[in-house]
Amino acid sequence: MKFFLRVGGTTRTLSEDLDENCNNQHVAGRMRTFDKGCGVFVALFIRTITIRDIMVLFRTRARIGHVLGQEYVKNMPLLYLSHEHGVRVFTEKLQQQFFQLIAHKVQPFQNPTLETQIKFDGTNESCMQQKLEELIDLDDGLLEALTPEQCARIAGGFGCTDDTVANVLKKSKLQDEKKRNGGHKLQDVVVEGMASAVRSGDYFTARQLLILYTLVSSEQYPNESADQKSDGKGHISCVLHDSASLFSDLTLLDVQNINQLALGSEIVPPPPPLDTDRLRRSTTAFGLLSVFGAAQILRAMKDGSAKQRTEESIEAVEEWVKYGEESLAFRLASWREQRADEQNVAVETNSQFMAFASGKAISNRKRFAEQLKAALSHADFSGIQFLWGINKVVASMHSPCLRLEILHYILGLDNRYSVLHVERSIELAATCLRVGHT
Repeated sequence: MKFFLRVGGTTRTLSEDLDENCNNQHVAGRMRTFDKGCGVFVALFIRTITIRDIMVLFRTRARIGHVLGQEYVKNMPLLYLSHEHGVRVFTEKLQQQFFQLIAHKVQPFQNPTLETQIKFDGTNESCMQQKLEELIDLDDGLLEALTPEQCARIAGGFGCTDDTVANVLKKSKLQDEKKRNGGHKLQDVVVEGMASAVRSGDYFTARQLLILYTLVSSEQYPNESADQKSDGKGHISCVLHDSASLFSDLTLLDVQNINQLALGSEIVPPPPPLDTDRLRRSTTAFGLLSVFGAAQILRAMKDGSAKQRTEESIEAVEEWVKYGEESLAFRLASWREQRADEQNVAVETNSQFMAFASGKAISNRKRFAEQLKAALSHADFSGIQFLWGINKVVASMHSPCLRLEILHYILGLDNRYSVLHVERSIELAATCLRVGHT
């Protein structure tokens, strides 16, 4: 990918400069001149016309717009230069056809030069900044030409700006509201985007979709004001003050006492449930598992299954403690069963024989049952209190097996989720609830 620079000018001609009769000295000073210096980019062009080359073209244009301002790239020509065909313009119609193509028939991919540098557990800061700058901003023409599902696939697989994603989700939400009995268009669009994120292996776009879905689906989602329109800022940048791909707010999990939580005023109900079971089974990536785990936790809170499963789990643990206190043979048999189960559960360490023989396992599980009871007594299972209680339970775990399996059952997760997976999922779910209130 290459670009044309205008030599001899101070800036690129803006739309208001086109009036030849303009006498404004300030505007005239920005007109094209042959003064010493270089202007900004006049056009971008490529010499080979593969899918990857065209995506580089769009990502480079997005990065220029992020650095210099969207007014400089709004009508910037995109060209294809070759000896055989000369100069071909990538028209608006061709751009629409291209995005329709990649939404249906192209395996999504990240920027190859950044993919190995951007990871869930460790990201190069400059590479992450470049990734955010390269997020594609789909203009109104493209949003009209593409369906919400197509836009979601592009956002999840290739990356779009927060405002673009929010506009797509808002459009889907409005379609649901027009239906007499409501609809699930919004959820379907988000799942389509997440499926594309799985195919490209992009944790950050999946996280972006979940957070923005929570925000758009909440009743607190703000209407765009005239001031926001005039200064070019969209809803999301004003609400989150950060990219949704990176935004995190764990203040409500960090309080030491549940009474410190401002009940009712600081939380909103979880968003409508997302069915991510198929997506969760199709990936083993740590980051993506955390995103889908958070979606599942919010789902369990919304449909009431978390409360029912917590009550059942307390009864099961108390029953085990009762038989364990009465019989050493029962504890040893339980240890043997768990040793066999540990091959299929994501535990960090194996269950220790002496913990079962000495009775330490009894005290651990008795404390676990008390923690679940505390979470049950304080929580309404549809807000931050429940997540706060479960987070305290997870923080106290060191080498769990049965306790981890029970947490899987309560939250609706599978046995690939380690304690760290569960902890990250809870943190993202808490961030989503906080976003819904913001």
